[in-house]
Amino acid sequence: IDSEALARPGFIVELFRHPQLRLLNLGVLVLHLLLTAIFVVLPSQLQANGLAAPEHWQVYLPVFVAAFVLMVPLMILSMRRQQEKGYFLFAIGLLTVSLLLMINLQLWTLALSLLLFFIGFNYLEASMPALVSRIAPAGQKGTAMGIYASLQFFGAFLGGVLGGAISGEMGATMLFAL
Repeated sequence: IDSEALARPGFIVELFRHPQLRLLNLGVLVLHLLLTAIFVVLPSQLQANGLAAPEHWQVYLPVFVAAFVLMVPLMILSMRRQQEKGYFLFAIGLLTVSLLLMINLQLWTLALSLLLFFIGFNYLEASMPALVSRIAPAGQKGTAMGIYASLQFFGAFLGGVLGGAISGEMGATMLFAL
């Protein structure tokens, strides 16, 4: 942070008022809330579908590898075509569709929905910090990234708390629906 920024009272508040940074900060909070909430109930759903805990890797590993491989072309295309906003919205759409598919709770739909979720998640996870860094005012990029990272971890915390509370009270289907 430069000395000029420090001399201004409330410079951190300015970062929270910045409309694009505020949306990215809220977005990373929600993104990690979703991730943690899903993994509160996912292991029990896989077991309910006859997949013992030691066999969960048979779903996780192929899904994670395939999602990473499928996310890379999205990154390349979004940069090459200068259409980051469209691909950003596409990734959010993938997350939404994946959560709606998870309501089914059958093994194959859980695996497919996890694949879609992690394609969208990986794309957003890779592109959002770059957007924060690009959008943040000069001299405040480090502070903006610190706020972003803090909200990322707070989202994971909230996901665990809310995922446990909602699934405990209303069940896994309602968690995915919400």
